[in-house]
Amino acid sequence: MLVAGGIGTGLVVGWVAVRLSLPAPWNVRVWLLLSSIALALIVLLVASPAAAIGFAVALLVAALICYGWLRELARRRLAEPLS
Repeated sequence: MLVAGGIGTGLVVGWVAVRLSLPAPWNVRVWLLLSSIALALIVLLVASPAAAIGFAVALLVAALICYGWLRELARRRLAEPLS
């Protein structure tokens, strides 16, 4: 259960980090990076190394999916004809 919790937390944190960091200035991006690292350390201390690895992998996967999804939405918005 701890590994599943770490993976679920990583998915949410990765998605939210990308959604918040794209329109944000650099200092917010640094803050999000440091927060994600701190959260990974908390997962490591509370749960186990396997849960922390699951958290990190899930965070990366969710961030990549969210980034690709947002890029595709932006591409589709630009490709629409003006009406």
